[in-house]
Formats: sequence, C-alpha cells, structure tokens
Amino acid sequence: MNPRFSMAFHYYVFIVFFMHISVLHVLALNPMIGNVTVKCIESERHALLALKHGFHLNNNAWLSSWGHGDNQKECCNWEHIQCSNETGHVLKLDLHVSDHIVRAGSITTALAELHHLNYLDLSYISFNLTPSIAIFVASLTHLRYLNLSHSGFQGKVPHQFGNLLFLEYLDLAYNSLFAEIPPQISNLTNLLYLHLGSNSFHGNIPPQFGIRVREVLSAYV
Repeated sequence: MNPRFSMAFHYYVFIVFFMHISVLHVLALNPMIGNVTVKCIESERHALLALKHGFHLNNNAWLSSWGHGDNQKECCNWEHIQCSNETGHVLKLDLHVSDHIVRAGSITTALAELHHLNYLDLSYISFNLTPSIAIFVASLTHLRYLNLSHSGFQGKVPHQFGNLLFLEYLDLAYNSLFAEIPPQISNLTNLLYLHLGSNSFHGNIPPQFGIRVREVLSAYV
C-alpha cells in the first residue's frame, strides 16, 4: 500500500472517529438535543383560556384539561387542540359536540389570536354567534375547514368570509341566517363542500359553485 495513501486513510478515520465522539459528548451534556419538544405559544394559550371563560359552562369537564393539571401551561397537550410540531402554533381547534347542542354563553374575540388555525369546528355549540363575532372568524385566513353548524349563528353571512381563500369545507347549516349569500363567497375557489341547509336564505347560490364545489347542500332544496 502506498505510504501516503495509508497515512491519509488513517487520518480520515481519526477525524471521523473524533467527530463521532464529539457529537456523543454534546448529546450527553444536552439531553434535550435530538428530542426537542415544541412549546405552546403563550399568546395562544391565553386566547384559548379566554375562549373557555367566555363559554360560561356549568360543566367544565368538557374542557377540563385546559389550564389545569401537569399540562396547565402546555396548551398543545390539551384536549380538542392540535399544534404544529415545528412551530407550536395551534393549527386545529375541534370543539364540536356530536350528540347534543351545548349552550355555551358567548365566543370572544380572542379567537382571532389563533392566526394559524387551519381547522375550526364549533358545531353544536350554541353561543348566539353574531355577524360581528363572525368577522373575527373570517380573519383566520389560513382556514381550510370551518364548521359553524348548529351554533346559533344569526343574521347575514359576513362578506369577510370571502377572505378565507384556502377554505375547502364550509358548513353553516341549521342556524338563523337570512338574506342573500354575499357575492364575495365566490372568491372561495378552493371550496369543495358547502352546506347551507335549514336557514332562511333567499336568492340564488352563485352559479359557479355548481361547477366547482363537489357537494352543495343548500337552503333552497
């Protein structure tokens, strides 16, 4: 074997071995490296607690994990919530009740602090959702899924809902909505499912929905 090649090879092996030992040493001194846990965003934790407080529920078992126990500060471990594994932002808030309608006081504007939500389900939670509060829902422009059915939603559909450009699923059924559907809803070019049944709308559904939306369950049939 060429002496120069042999020396270079042994030098390379030594460098690789030294780097391996160094990495093991660093991991031993820092056990959290390689097992990083993303923490809850503090402002979003406060927003979630404000939502809970606004519901005024007599039976808090529904949201008993919010702000109590070992995970009181770690909102990503609370029930009905899913966070990003990379950023810690709350991405999913699923508070629906499937068996019966829960009467839950009011929903607060704190919801608008959850800027990164892409999934929001508040169905079967009757809190008399008004258009003024719904505008804050419309500020959650990352939403892909929005279910407000059976929520006591009253009045007109805010035209600001047309800002939810990523929305694929929209359910506003079984509420007290009336008037025409605002034309801005036509901006929802990614919408695949639209349920408007059991309201008091009048006028026509924008015709482009019949072409683009896979399933339209309307208030007119």
